[in-house]
Amino acid sequence: AKVASFSTIPVCAGFGIRAAEDIAAVGLYVSGAIVGSALVEVLERGEDPTPFLKSLIR
Repeated sequence: AKVASFSTIPVCAGFGIRAAEDIAAVGLYVSGAIVGSALVEVLERGEDPTPFLKSLIR
């Protein structure tokens, strides 16, 4: 069963989400995905986050 079916509000997953493939895998069960740590790592390296974020969007 979808995790979201147990809640009246959107449910998001946020552990181990680093790539579009991860989002696709959890997307079957939740309303959204959180890429917090992966984004922070990109920013800490001083990189432009735009390419990383675009790689996550279908």
